[in-house]
Amino acid sequence: MFFWIIFLTISISLLYISVYEKNNEIRSFGRLILVLWLIYFSGFRNGLGFDYVSYIARLDYFAEYSVLSWIDEPTFNIIALVIQETLLSNIFYFLALSVVTISLIIPTFYKYPFPFYSILIFLLSPGFGLLQTFNGIRQFAAIAFFFYGSKYIYDKKLIKYIVFFLLGFMFHKSILFLFPLYFIINKNWNRSILLIVLTISLIFPDSLLIVVKSLSNVIGDYSIYLDYNNENTEQSYLFMVLSLGFVFFIFNKRFFKESTFNLIFNMAFLCVIFYNFSISSILFSRVALYFSPFLCVLLAIPNPKMPYSKLYRTLFLFLFFAVFFYNLYQSIGDPILFPNNPKILPISSIID
Repeated sequence: MFFWIIFLTISISLLYISVYEKNNEIRSFGRLILVLWLIYFSGFRNGLGFDYVSYIARLDYFAEYSVLSWIDEPTFNIIALVIQETLLSNIFYFLALSVVTISLIIPTFYKYPFPFYSILIFLLSPGFGLLQTFNGIRQFAAIAFFFYGSKYIYDKKLIKYIVFFLLGFMFHKSILFLFPLYFIINKNWNRSILLIVLTISLIFPDSLLIVVKSLSNVIGDYSIYLDYNNENTEQSYLFMVLSLGFVFFIFNKRFFKESTFNLIFNMAFLCVIFYNFSISSILFSRVALYFSPFLCVLLAIPNPKMPYSKLYRTLFLFLFFAVFFYNLYQSIGDPILFPNNPKILPISSIID
C-alpha cells in the first residue's frame, strides 16, 4: 500500500504545481513532468494491472508464430514485429501504449475548466488507475484518441474527427460503435428522456443486456463478455451515488455556461448509464470506459448557481478517495495489484 501512497503523493504534488504555480514556465514544466511520471509508472510496471499477463503471453505467441491478423487492430502486430526484429523486450510494448495513452489524455484535461480536480478524479478512478495502472493496453489507447479527438465534434470538423477515430480504431475496434455520436452528442438532450433512461439503468439493469443479446451477431467477438457480470460492487455503488448526483445536473444544466457543456454532460451521462448497466454484463463497463474522462471533467465543474457547489465537488472527490483506498485495502495480497518486487522496472528493461 505504501507503494501506491508514494505514487499518489508525487502525482498530486506535480498536478498542483502544473495548475496553481504562478510562473507559467514552471507550470508547463510541471505538466511535462507529470506526464512523464505517469508514463514511467504505467509503462515500466512489472505485473501490475489485469491485462499484463495476457499481453505478455500474446507477445510471446507472436514471437513464436507471427500469425496474427494484420487487418484487425494492426498496431499490436506492428509493435510486436518491431520487438521481434530488434533487441527490445516485451516491456517496450507496454511503454509504447503508455506513451500514446498518457500523452493524449492528460494534456486534454488541461483544455477543460478546473483541470486539478478532473485529473485528480482520473487518478483515483478505479477503472483507470488502481485496476489498470493507467495502461489498459489497446482499449485505453483508443479511449485516448477518442477523448482527444472529441474536440472536433464541438468544432464540427468531421475530417479531423475521422482521422483520430481511425487512429483509435487501429488500436481497438470497439471504438467503431461510437462513431455515430459525432452527430448527436453535442445536442441538448431532453430532460424527461434523460430521467427515464437513468431510472431504467438503476431499476432494470438487465434490460440493455436483453436487447444486446438479440444483436449478438452485430457485436461479434465482444459477445463473449455478455455472460460475465461486473463483480466490482464498490465501483457499482459509486456509480449509483453518481446517478443520484446526475439528477441535480439534469435539472440544472441551464446554469452551466461552459461552451462545451452539452458534449461534456452527455458523454458523462453515458458513462454513468453504462456503468449502471454493467451490473448485468462486464461488456457495458468496457463501453463506459470510453466516456470516463468526460465524467472526470463534469465532476470538476462547480455550478455557480448552486449553493455550496464547491463543497458538493469536494464531497465527490472524497468519495473517489474513499473508494480508491477501500479497493486498495481490499486488494492487499492480490498479485495483480501487489506483485512481488520489483514493482516498477528500470528503464533499461526495454532492452532484452
